[in-house]
Amino acid sequence: MNEPKNLATPASVPVSIVIFTANDAASIARTLDSCKFSDDIHLLDASSTANTRETPANSIPNLLVRSPVAVYRHSSWIIDHLRTKHPWVFFMFDNEQLSPALSKEIHDVVGPRGSRGISAGFAVGGRAVMLGRILHYASRYYPPQVRLFHRDRCRAAIAGIRPVSHKYRFGELKSPLLHEDFSRGLKEWFLRINRESGKVAELGLEISSQPQPRLLKMLMSEDHNFRREQLKKMSFFYRGRSLGRFLQMYFGRFGWLDGSPGFHYCAMIAMYEYFTEMKMRERKVDWIGRTSNLAERLAKEPM
Repeated sequence: MNEPKNLATPASVPVSIVIFTANDAASIARTLDSCKFSDDIHLLDASSTANTRETPANSIPNLLVRSPVAVYRHSSWIIDHLRTKHPWVFFMFDNEQLSPALSKEIHDVVGPRGSRGISAGFAVGGRAVMLGRILHYASRYYPPQVRLFHRDRCRAAIAGIRPVSHKYRFGELKSPLLHEDFSRGLKEWFLRINRESGKVAELGLEISSQPQPRLLKMLMSEDHNFRREQLKKMSFFYRGRSLGRFLQMYFGRFGWLDGSPGFHYCAMIAMYEYFTEMKMRERKVDWIGRTSNLAERLAKEPM
């Protein structure tokens, strides 16, 4: 997956790994294989119906599987409810993988004995993987989230975790976590975007019923997050979301440099935008009602 050849994964790192999984036997073996540098791996299986438990059990001798377990898939739950061998904990999900570069960086910031530095934890961003290739251009960059943390220097909060005192700070690692968005197959992906596009369509209808955001105010703002939020709201006022998204990703972000996987990824995300736009139009013009009325009228016409 385009990994640098000169980065050797550390043989052992004093970090406990916590993996949240549910019905993803297809990719869990690869996830576990990327974590072999740890001697304390916890697989929290949220009542899988697939053979998630059996897939890796024989290949990872230091694996602890708990199933079923009703958990909030978050770091704060780990601090309150899970005992780990090491104070440093890295949590991830079943469709994610640690690259050799990220594993080495974790080893460097934690130290061979886990006592290096006084950081409370580190945020990690992510990159999508498709057809065995890391998408450096086409995919969106997953915003950094605190994945590596020292449990004695953090406390559980309403949303995530916080340092126990001002003495400790959160840092950020440079190497990305790898995300397999399509690990459960295209069928599952289409079902997911069908659900999500429906929710976004409802949000779009609500936003489009309000005054349109001011373009000049958005352009003059120095806040990147504000500009991004306003641009997303403005997109609900115009047609052609899917075409615009494809052009922005494939040409604006140079997605074509990712080759064939980049093209397919851009096309599929554009399809998601198309689903969203069509569902908004369906609700605006009452397609179901008009179709039913037409069907009734045609049924009454003489043969």
